[in-house]
Amino acid sequence: MRRYYVAESEAGQLVNQINQQQSKMGIFVNITIKPYRGKKYDPKKTVVVAVG
Repeated sequence: MRRYYVAESEAGQLVNQINQQQSKMGIFVNITIKPYRGKKYDPKKTVVVAVG
């Protein structure tokens, strides 16, 4: 499973980009967007996009 820590406003764009790559390759995996609960990044503006 890969995790991408991105700004909440960029999450939709990243999911679209991942979907395009999956369509090209013919391999499809689950994509989940979860709230970020850590302390390293700003938790109010950051989400975790989990792929796999």
